[in-house]
Amino acid sequence: MLIAKEHRKKIDDIVVKMHCPHDFPCHKSEFEKLSRIRMLVDGEVIECLEDKRNLCEFGMSFGSTYLCTCPLRKYVAKYFDK
Repeated sequence: MLIAKEHRKKIDDIVVKMHCPHDFPCHKSEFEKLSRIRMLVDGEVIECLEDKRNLCEFGMSFGSTYLCTCPLRKYVAKYFDK
């Protein structure tokens, strides 16, 4: 995925400030490997559609769904998942 300089800077800032228990597979793959999601509220809220979503520390149970709270995945969803 081609990423503009201003987005690359923001992504790098997010990565530096967070801990990923999976060692950033999305970032290392240049966002070719992304978790499946459904965007809600204009990308401000995202629902995780992965099978093992309850095992992720960024997954937050909300009724029968899981919301993704990963700052990096939320940024990518908002600006690149269309």
